[in-house]
Amino acid sequence: MFAFAAGLWCLVAGGAVQIFAWEGHVFRGALLHVGIVASFALLTSRPLVDRAALRLLGVRGPVVAWRAYMVGALALTVYDAYAINYALHASWSFFAWFGRFWELEPEVFVVPVVVSLAAFGLTKLPVVARRRLRAEAWLALLVALALLGAGFARARRSPAINEYVPSLPSLGEIPAAPDVGRWNPPRADEPTRAFTDYAFAGGVVVRRYVFTDRAQCALRLATRVAQLPVVLSPRSEDFDDCGSRELRHDPRAGLYVLTREGRWGGRTVTAFRADSASPLSEGRAQMAAYHEAFTLPGSWLWGSAALSVFALAAIVRATRARRSLTDLTGWRQATLRDDGMLSLDDDGALVPCPYGAQLTAGPVLLRAAPASTSGAAPFRGGGATPERDDLLQGTLADLVAAREADVDASHAHAITAALLAAAPLAAGALEGLLF
Repeated sequence: MFAFAAGLWCLVAGGAVQIFAWEGHVFRGALLHVGIVASFALLTSRPLVDRAALRLLGVRGPVVAWRAYMVGALALTVYDAYAINYALHASWSFFAWFGRFWELEPEVFVVPVVVSLAAFGLTKLPVVARRRLRAEAWLALLVALALLGAGFARARRSPAINEYVPSLPSLGEIPAAPDVGRWNPPRADEPTRAFTDYAFAGGVVVRRYVFTDRAQCALRLATRVAQLPVVLSPRSEDFDDCGSRELRHDPRAGLYVLTREGRWGGRTVTAFRADSASPLSEGRAQMAAYHEAFTLPGSWLWGSAALSVFALAAIVRATRARRSLTDLTGWRQATLRDDGMLSLDDDGALVPCPYGAQLTAGPVLLRAAPASTSGAAPFRGGGATPERDDLLQGTLADLVAAREADVDASHAHAITAALLAAAPLAAGALEGLLF
């Protein structure tokens, strides 16, 4: 049940954010990855996760839960690497489609499955030592910060992948074709001689062919007019609309692109090189061929930075909880009787249990008064009622175990946050987009 619940909650967090992302274009426009936002949702749900794990597995349940999510973070890294690799090597989406950089594809189901399997396996193993958890937390945070530093350093000298084409110098615009004809099936496959040349700086010429019997156009680019054919036969991969285009140039890569902005932040991009009049295709039309010219989206870097803050906050919480383990002298053991009186174990004094304390008969802990007022403390004077916040159900051993478990869970939570912060950055590094 615990393993199933852990994987299901991972699926719910990611699925809920994905549904929200589909409803608008905020995620598309900024390439704000659903996985990063879902990581925030998972990490902020710690109170819920801890309560469920305590009920299903006992006091060590939260530690096991967050260690299972640590494994899930590693699985997310693998998924991100696969998604980036797919996007960079897709020849049909040359700087025009970035879906893999913001949404979660069906393959990401492997992450909740891995979480469930990890949760099941970890319930059979002893919880690792506190010293090891603390070391892992700091190590994971340092790795995340190192990747983050490399990412911001790369961002200073290279644009984000979705900003690469807009960052290129513009050579000018091509107006929309005034008359493109209409669809005529009997002559739709005939070649055309109708074209218009547009000259740009550097001797670059763009020739637009108009297929009037198809109401479509095709584009060619060359540095010499003689390289451009006078007659062009129709090919399905060449056809495009006849709207306006802007010509941009990357002199370092020898790349020319004709672009047109579309709806929902989309963009039409046709790419050329000076040594070929035809548009780039197959392997030459892959973003991976120009990976040194751009880097990860800025939203990924800032999202990872925020997740690193989560990790640091969890380490700070663990440190504070660890220090509280040395300050247990402020509690006294007592027994709550059936008549509603508290009997102190050390001197047998009786103290009324405060109304609404919601405690059951049995061992309880009572917070001791400060030394400066110990003589006037309720349980010293006999009869005064303590505050409800000064009572806890259980024994001193229960309190120690709970605080130790909180320390371990906070460290495990920190490791998960750091690994989630590092996941997209490590995936980008594998594809050469970080260093």
